[in-house]
Amino acid sequence: MAFGASSKIFSAFIHDSVNKVGTASLSSTTAKAALYNDTITPNQVVTAANSSYAAGVWTGGSSPNVVDTGTSGPAGWPYVGRPLVWGSATKLTTYADATLKYDADDTVSANAVTTVTTYGCLVYDDASTTTVDQAFCYISFGGGAQTVTLGTFTIVWNASGVLSIAL
Repeated sequence: MAFGASSKIFSAFIHDSVNKVGTASLSSTTAKAALYNDTITPNQVVTAANSSYAAGVWTGGSSPNVVDTGTSGPAGWPYVGRPLVWGSATKLTTYADATLKYDADDTVSANAVTTVTTYGCLVYDDASTTTVDQAFCYISFGGGAQTVTLGTFTIVWNASGVLSIAL
């Protein structure tokens, strides 16, 4: 199987949020996007522990996690991911027309000599402690490889946000 073309919110994150279990929070100041290649098969209905960075299919620090192979340090996109940046230094969580939207500024590599090939990313709370590094969602980059060689890699978040929930 492969990363595929679907992007999903983890059911464990929704469950834990509604039941006030765990510490992952959309208001986290340490949300990150870690890049992955096409050798993983994401599953939105895994436990909170298996949705976390460096757990289950999201094993970090080695394959299948993608790392910048550019020629200049520090890495433009390290294994642990790049932080999500919020407009005006605040998180942008809005509720309108029965839709909860969680948004961020586009996420950009740390330098202009980044080299990666990726199929998607895991968006997780790097500060969550009850379930360490619990993820909110995974995002497919359209079912195909996205590559940059010695340049700037940017995740351009959808106009609907990093994630949105219709209520």
